[in-house]
Amino acid sequence: MRAMSRLHRAMREVLFALVVAAVTATLTLIVISSAAALLFYVIIPIICILFLTATRTRVNVDPVTAVTDLKRYWKVMAAFTLYNVVLVTAGVLIAGNPGREWSRISTGFIISNPIEELLYRATLIPLFEMIGQRLFDMTSTGRAIVSTSIAFSLGHVRNLLFAGSVLARGAAIVNMFSAFIIGLFLGIVYSRSRNLVSVTIFHWWFNLQNQIIEYLAFLVIS
Repeated sequence: MRAMSRLHRAMREVLFALVVAAVTATLTLIVISSAAALLFYVIIPIICILFLTATRTRVNVDPVTAVTDLKRYWKVMAAFTLYNVVLVTAGVLIAGNPGREWSRISTGFIISNPIEELLYRATLIPLFEMIGQRLFDMTSTGRAIVSTSIAFSLGHVRNLLFAGSVLARGAAIVNMFSAFIIGLFLGIVYSRSRNLVSVTIFHWWFNLQNQIIEYLAFLVIS
């Protein structure tokens, strides 16, 4: 009986992994699609809102909780900033002057980050929790966080696919790894508060401080 129980559990784990792979592959195709902008900025938010409404999934939009989360996790944010300083410094030492790539600060993330958080955290985390519960009789927020972090990392695969040099490919791989780690952190924050404002602000900070560091590096070495 125990052997059969272990076998059934192993089969459930394999099925769960296959579902995760299917979802992440679909998200990757969306990202590299020629219609990515329409899908990302229009269709995906609509699908997410419909899913959340139909399943009555709780999503908090609470600035007060966001302030509490900022106070709670500021050391983690500082550590990520230091990590980015190290990465940018290493990139300059290896590749030299990055040219125009670091010469400006883009503001596109202000719009894209809330949509990414609506998708990867507010929608996919409860979706994977529901899949585990309804299909495989197991609910694991931890698995859901890891799965969505993989999906979030694959969402940055475009830079790797279109990298024009060995250094660019290396930078893209590091970027995907960083996205996975950030995805884990954002997933943990969201799983505790279910607050969309918190993870959106954190995501904004990750992108803003990274661009500021790159821009300052560009000014120094130009």
